[in-house]
Amino acid sequence: MTSLLLASLLFLGIHIVISGTPLRDRLVAMMGEKAYQGLFSLLSLGAIVWMSISYGRADYVELWPAPAIAVWLTPLLVFLAMLLAVIGLTTPNPTSAGAEEVLKKEHAASGIVAVTRHPFLWGLLCGRSPTWWPTAISPRCCCSAVSCCWRSLART
Repeated sequence: MTSLLLASLLFLGIHIVISGTPLRDRLVAMMGEKAYQGLFSLLSLGAIVWMSISYGRADYVELWPAPAIAVWLTPLLVFLAMLLAVIGLTTPNPTSAGAEEVLKKEHAASGIVAVTRHPFLWGLLCGRSPTWWPTAISPRCCCSAVSCCWRSLART
């Protein structure tokens, strides 16, 4: 459980402390944009892999049985998750790394990107939600995912 908490804190920490702060500007000036993006991507991916492994190894503790509505709600959330993930990955997004050219267009934020900055992250949240209901480790995972999505909405 401690490993999962630390991995979630690392992921949130690098996004809150580094991304979009003056520290990012200093790091870019020191190592260059491409090197920064590569290092930041590796750190993010490493944190996600660490979270995934930690989540898989965490003890299962059922706090309450899944609600009866989960039988009907889960397929809907998974469908919504797939839809958001596919649309999020196929729509040009001006906030994606290396997509600065999209900003030069008249309607840079169009489609789903006009609604939310990170539709793919919302897809991950929807796809993961049904499995959060009955476990003890759920609040920590849910809080970290919601924090990431909230931060992306706050910047739009």
